[in-house]
Amino acid sequence: MMRANANEKGFTLIELMAAMVILSVLISVGFKKVDTISYASEQNMLTQGIVELNTRESLTWFQIKLSHSGYEGDENLWVSLDKSLGSGYVWESAPARSGGTLKFGNQVSPLNRTYSAHGRPGQWSL
Repeated sequence: MMRANANEKGFTLIELMAAMVILSVLISVGFKKVDTISYASEQNMLTQGIVELNTRESLTWFQIKLSHSGYEGDENLWVSLDKSLGSGYVWESAPARSGGTLKFGNQVSPLNRTYSAHGRPGQWSL
């Protein structure tokens, strides 16, 4: 019969199981944190998309106002407005003069657009 040497070093099964439980708890907390960060970053990207649309709207409105023909109404501005936002952004429902539904990642947001007028550009909002 073989006897265990008293000088042998190692971990007991209980110690290994306790370490695995602790690691699994830490990993599950980490995954939840990553999911929260991912959600927040997608929300932030939607907000940045709205900022970009408003910037383009203002620039297009100013260009039309300064042109020889001048401002002729919202329809003229709408046709000139670049509504594409680059990779990652998808229009769930095509952008219309009154708004549309924008998606980035898993986040979908319906947007409203006020019409432009002679004294102000249109405005995109949630």
